Amino acid sequence: MRESQAKFFAGLLEQLKFIKLIKINAVQEEINKRADEKFDKFNHAVVRNQRVNYLYSGMDGIISTIAQIVLFVIGGLQVLYGNFTIGMFTIFTAYFNLMLNAARYFYGFNATFKRGKLYAIVGANGAGKSTLTNIISGLYINNVSGEIAYNNTDIRLVDMIAARRKNIGIAAQEPELVSDSILYNITYGNHAQLDNAHFSEYIKILNMTNFIDKHGLHFEINETNNNISGGEKQKIAILSVLYKNPEVMIFDEPTSALDADTASRLINYLQRIKNKKIVIVITHDTSIRDICDEQLLFARI
Repeated sequence: MRESQAKFFAGLLEQLKFIKLIKINAVQEEINKRADEKFDKFNHAVVRNQRVNYLYSGMDGIISTIAQIVLFVIGGLQVLYGNFTIGMFTIFTAYFNLMLNAARYFYGFNATFKRGKLYAIVGANGAGKSTLTNIISGLYINNVSGEIAYNNTDIRLVDMIAARRKNIGIAAQEPELVSDSILYNITYGNHAQLDNAHFSEYIKILNMTNFIDKHGLHFEINETNNNISGGEKQKIAILSVLYKNPEVMIFDEPTSALDADTASRLINYLQRIKNKKIVIVITHDTSIRDICDEQLLFARI
């Protein structure tokens, strides 16, 4: 469903991006047809997703109810026959509920992120790791089942625009930079703290001293972002998060374009500041995973 959703919105953006080309060649109907086809696929995927969710929810309730009835009937008979004491039956019931919740884990997902830990999100491509970051940042508030909460407050009651502006920072694996200066892509116009000592530290951590000295912070990144390397793009995205200094930091494959020394310095820094942050790293790098406090495994189903 997420894949078809992405393709549908990509189709809409395509119309905006090539609006002049479409008008010059008078191909509005043809382009609209492409968008309609993508919408149909998206619509079918959404319907299928809802059916599966309702089926799972219904089956989960039925199975749980039947299991509880069977448990109490069999357990009650064992107590009456003298094979179980009340205490033994109570313990057995408690363990049964633990087993039932453990079984549910394989069909759902539950996670709690707290300050003081460095979390590694691992799993195959397409398993939903990046989708999780979109959920955490509140981009899919009305498109997910289950509950999401910040400090026990339902995410739907939180001003997520303000939260993303101040409290959440995300560095994508393949970031898209704005056609503007390096400085703007780091600060988005808010460079009141640019002269503090931490900014210089971030530059050193990411081994960007030579790059900044050569180009300067006012170097203009072009529209296609091809006048800087992919590694420098990723560093600028990471630097933007470090500069923002939010309470929740999410890094998607942050070491994929970094050399080993730079990657080590970055992770050591995140370990240093994690007591005041929630730090989540999506990674395939085993050396990174091994030093994280907790690992969450995503499996493709």
